[in-house]
Amino acid sequence: MIQSSDPHSQTAGWRGMRNQEPTTRQQEFLEWAGPIKKLMKTYHGLRLQRLQWAGGLLLIAAGCAEPLATAPLPGAALPVYPGQARIWLYRDWEPSESLNLANIDVNGSHFASVANGGVFYRDVPPGHYHIAPQSYGQDFNQDQDVNLAAGQQVYYAVASLRSWQQGGDVAVFERDTFYIRPIPPDVAGAAIVRSRSGI
Repeated sequence: MIQSSDPHSQTAGWRGMRNQEPTTRQQEFLEWAGPIKKLMKTYHGLRLQRLQWAGGLLLIAAGCAEPLATAPLPGAALPVYPGQARIWLYRDWEPSESLNLANIDVNGSHFASVANGGVFYRDVPPGHYHIAPQSYGQDFNQDQDVNLAAGQQVYYAVASLRSWQQGGDVAVFERDTFYIRPIPPDVAGAAIVRSRSGI
């Protein structure tokens, strides 16, 4: 540290050092670091430019992507294949009920998973079908039996009643309890349209 009798010499000394000519060693460092500093600025500029290009291309690609596939409305669905029948399953949008998927079994095998507010259909050969939800809560009349002829379409609503199976002393818990209900085609079509339009 520079000592002086001048009371302002300490601040003046530091300011004076800044205005002094650089030493030989400092000059060598500046000569060496100058081009690197320019190179670093160029590198960061190119990197930023590449990120901007990549972001732009990603936005363009996202704009060209097709929207997520959703089940069609009953009127817009493909016709039933000749010699087949069709089973429709849907759930009304009920945010206060289970948001879990309702897994549906047909004749003892997994057939579909229907989301809250979702719609699903599948073409099947004519015959007898036992449609049952996989449900934690067990109640009567949760499943349905149907005999399907070629070209026939049937509609089933998947209903949820979480409060059927609940418990807990301090914290209350509820378990999924699902039901399958046959619905007339005109009522089901209106419910599916209402559910798909978000009303």
